[in-house]
Amino acid sequence: MATNKLLYANNASTTLGSAVGVSDTSITLVSGGGSVFQSPSTNQAFYLTLISASNPLTYEIVLVTARSVDTLTVVRAQQGTTATTFAAADLAQQLITAGDLRSFQQTLASSTPILWQSGTATLPASGNVTSNVSVTLVTPFPTATLWVGATPVGQCNNVYGGNAIMTAYNLATTGFNLEGDTNTGGQASAPQKIVFNQTVSVNWIAVGN
Repeated sequence: MATNKLLYANNASTTLGSAVGVSDTSITLVSGGGSVFQSPSTNQAFYLTLISASNPLTYEIVLVTARSVDTLTVVRAQQGTTATTFAAADLAQQLITAGDLRSFQQTLASSTPILWQSGTATLPASGNVTSNVSVTLVTPFPTATLWVGATPVGQCNNVYGGNAIMTAYNLATTGFNLEGDTNTGGQASAPQKIVFNQTVSVNWIAVGN
């Protein structure tokens, strides 16, 4: 069975409503005991630990693939444990197991990490040419630069007036370009590419994977 998602419930513990044989794949809990557990749907499941009330060292981990009220459908002898007989009133508990932790590790290892870098760039006073600067990342992102945010430091005087904002373009794994825009229009209703009257320091942060 392919299980895509393991389910969890806090403090989920009850007792068996009837005895469980070595080959049983259906487990009956005490009346009302099933309500503390999740109800797996397609490709979902949860691990359950059966424990002998008279000898806690006797236990078995099973994988619960379905629940109907107080009846569980299970796959026996999980995570290196052995199928064992249990009596009515023995414990049925959802505990954190080594298999749960391995699943977390595998999920994290297979996930694409989100990385970030930050720094400072200087846009020049550029006369009649749009002010821009090329930024090279200290460590290139493995796959792509996903997003760049940048903010001017201090007063930014430009020939169009208004507030300066930064635009990033040419995003690549190794770096990107920054240029100034103004969000007030200045000489036109649309944002203008800024020509700064003085050098401008810009703080930036880049996110990639």
